[in-house]
Amino acid sequence: MDLPEKDKASSMLLVQISPCDVAMFRFLLEARDNLALFTTLDRQAAILKVRFAADGRQQVLAALHEIAGTIPISWQHFPACNNF
Repeated sequence: MDLPEKDKASSMLLVQISPCDVAMFRFLLEARDNLALFTTLDRQAAILKVRFAADGRQQVLAALHEIAGTIPISWQHFPACNNF
């Protein structure tokens, strides 16, 4: 079964946390039932690429705001011109 093109799209954010908080971030993100996945782009700086369904942006941003209550975190739009 092929998905419509709009359902195949994903969005991304760059997230930065303290390197010692990566495991906690993973735990807190995974607790949200497959809302998003992340890849570590820079292990020493703890820069993460968070990927999620394009229509889930509001839920992801709400989750990041909640996570920010537990660990220091910052995020920004993923640069569209970079292909990591």
